[in-house]
Amino acid sequence: MNKLFTLFITIFCSLLSFANADEPMSVPGRLGHSGIATAKFGKNRLYFYMTPEKHDMAKGFMQDIIENMLHGIDVAELDFPVVEVTPICTINKEPIDYDKDNQPIYTDTKGMMVFESHAQKVKQMIESLWGVTFHGLSKETSLIVNFDANKFHQDQFITQYQFLKNHPHPIPEYILVQDLTLVDFEMAKGTFSGTILQDEDTEDRFIFPLFDSQVACTVYTEPAIYLGPDKAPEYPGAMTLPPHSPMACVDRLGDLTPGSAKGKRVSISIRGLVTKKEMEEFASRSQQLDVDYPEIRLNSDNKIERHYSHGILFKELDANSIDKSPMTSVLRLPDVQNMELYETSAQDSAHLIEYIKSMFAITENDVKVLHLIKKDGGFSNFICEQGALNIAPDAKVVVLNRSKLPQDYKHFPIAEDFTLQGKPWIQLYPFSPNMAMKVSGAKLKDLAAVSAEEIIFRDARKDIESIDPNVMNEKIVIQLDLYVFQ
Repeated sequence: MNKLFTLFITIFCSLLSFANADEPMSVPGRLGHSGIATAKFGKNRLYFYMTPEKHDMAKGFMQDIIENMLHGIDVAELDFPVVEVTPICTINKEPIDYDKDNQPIYTDTKGMMVFESHAQKVKQMIESLWGVTFHGLSKETSLIVNFDANKFHQDQFITQYQFLKNHPHPIPEYILVQDLTLVDFEMAKGTFSGTILQDEDTEDRFIFPLFDSQVACTVYTEPAIYLGPDKAPEYPGAMTLPPHSPMACVDRLGDLTPGSAKGKRVSISIRGLVTKKEMEEFASRSQQLDVDYPEIRLNSDNKIERHYSHGILFKELDANSIDKSPMTSVLRLPDVQNMELYETSAQDSAHLIEYIKSMFAITENDVKVLHLIKKDGGFSNFICEQGALNIAPDAKVVVLNRSKLPQDYKHFPIAEDFTLQGKPWIQLYPFSPNMAMKVSGAKLKDLAAVSAEEIIFRDARKDIESIDPNVMNEKIVIQLDLYVFQ
């Protein structure tokens, strides 16, 4: 009976946990949320909206792709190492011609009409819904499959800059706009996909997720680059929009994995130009969402601190502070959310514990030392509602990152799912091994250990500059050490 009760509690915790399969409230950018929400991410403003009309349009477009188009492998512009499966505008199996490199050219009237018709419908809907005028229209559609296109890149607005180059003077101030709709296309149950964006100033990452059986829309905006009142805006090449990556389907929960065949999703991108004045007026009419960016400062020891308003604090460690002495006793505890859990004696870490107490002004002497090891995909909660780690809400918890990653790759071992709070993103916290994180026991229940999926840990700049798209990361293991003072 006790075993059955324990099993029931474990399953119940998983269903209530991080990346819950049924979102508890309407989230902007998905069907069921009325209105348009906006938030600023670094230099870019993003908008989130979804109407029944937009939802049906995306589903109808998907049906046209399935019934009327071939699919072929394509590469990103400017030789970026991004491989995507792109629908070709044709219902004919044979090419109509060959280019100078002897590559087949597929096109016909019906195939072009499918793309053009959908782009024009989106344009008309945006103009009606937003009260703006869309100029310099272009479109792009990609099918994101398992670990294809999992590279950070920066979108191109070649068509829009060509439009501005040929624009008569005076040229209005335009904002580059990209309406990006993601559609579930055979995603496995219990997975999610989306787009990962890295803020270039704070290095925080944000996943704008697409959960299975959904359609989601995110609109990216950025000012065109003007060099003077009498000059056309300059095409910036690769430096348009911050580094971001299309994300292949990954598991939502570490203990409820659907296996290796995770399915695929479609990206439908419509790009254009809107005047700066119209976008500013539109922004003022949209629901404003706050992004919890850290206040980054140097302390009296000239070490970095990252203060988040909701109670998470990161501090840089002294290079000589980590105690590397061997553990005299290691107790294996039952797994938590599919993470291996160990407890060691506080005496083995006495020097480090004193250093941590001094660093964070902790006065409690009762300390428990836990070690979490995560090897699988998905996200794993530290605590479910029943307190699987037995950490009191008023406890002070200091976390050290002992994970091993390839050199120069970023560390994001901890995340918070803000979709559970009605915001359309999951925030990944930059947390390298030279930092310590302090959080309350109450706040810890909102956090999860991030999966070891390769895409989440990639270095954005390294991806963009990479010349070999086939190089994969070595296998990584996430290890987090928790010092619980209560």
